[in-house]
Amino acid sequence: MPRTLFAATAALALAATAPLAQQTASSITGTLGLDAAQWRLTAPDDGPQSGWRETETGRVLHMVGRPFEGAGDDDDLLSITIRTTGGGDAVAAEAVEIRYAPADGPEVMASGPNADLTLTAFDLSDDELAVSGDLVATMTPGGADELIVEPGEDAVTFDGNFQATLIRQDD
Repeated sequence: MPRTLFAATAALALAATAPLAQQTASSITGTLGLDAAQWRLTAPDDGPQSGWRETETGRVLHMVGRPFEGAGDDDDLLSITIRTTGGGDAVAAEAVEIRYAPADGPEVMASGPNADLTLTAFDLSDDELAVSGDLVATMTPGGADELIVEPGEDAVTFDGNFQATLIRQDD
């Protein structure tokens, strides 16, 4: 009887931790403004898709996040687009764009000097790309071409990281 109880307890524990493991497998976490925020990457049938594709000079990675259950309005979208160059150990982020589209306000975005990205992992295996990185961005409505030194009232700062397994998308 104790073995049966142990097996049942172990099965329940595994069942309870599986959804948590899935949530953190592909996510974007950090602070948005001064608030902690966490997004899960969307599934292919859940609106805009996360994924990657080949280009002539490298790859384009696109991650679309929605807030985790109970962590915000499900219509709030955070997207990160990264253009990379090189291959193997010489992969570099050439350009990055981050957009935040809250359900209750105007979309804000950052690119160029207002989006600082560091890739911490990049592993391509067949059609799957495992990638992680750190990102700091100062987003404004319409974005800004020049460095924002003193953000105004309409600016939103994102400071966080991401880890994702992306599937190759057809062109």
